[in-house]
Amino acid sequence: AGGEHTLDWRAVHLLGVDDGLTRCGGQGGSRGCEHRRGELGSVVMSSQLVEEMRITMQKNETVRFRIYEIIANFASASAENLTRCKETQILEPLLDEVSSGDSLILLNGVELLKTLAASSHGRSYLEKQGTIQKLAITFVHLIDDPIGGLIIPGMVKFFGVMAHYDPGVIDRY
Repeated sequence: AGGEHTLDWRAVHLLGVDDGLTRCGGQGGSRGCEHRRGELGSVVMSSQLVEEMRITMQKNETVRFRIYEIIANFASASAENLTRCKETQILEPLLDEVSSGDSLILLNGVELLKTLAASSHGRSYLEKQGTIQKLAITFVHLIDDPIGGLIIPGMVKFFGVMAHYDPGVIDRY
């Protein structure tokens, strides 16, 4: 039973460390922040923890999306963090989820992708993966979907974030 809670403890610990990063500007300057951010990246994307995340994600959708949230926040924090996520392919399942056809999963997935869309490296990644194109096509089809009215506000928020940082995105899609 002791191994069951390993991921939960680490995730809480990592979130606490990450929270400390947002305040480290006045505590030793940016060199200290960069050093600690690198340590965090090594811990978060260690092969052991990534494997534990993958196993734990199989428990249920709630757990899976909580882990996706940790990953999305981590990846959006820096281009280096996103690179670590790409190397471990831990983000790809989230990108696949938004194409699953399940409305609730789409809504939750788009909310998390909005976090990535708020960073330039995240927007670039989503564009290169074809995710923005897929979401734009999905968005158009939601107009005719009986439950599309529940999902459209989340999609509008996602594309609103995209347009805030990259006004040309609306014209491209």
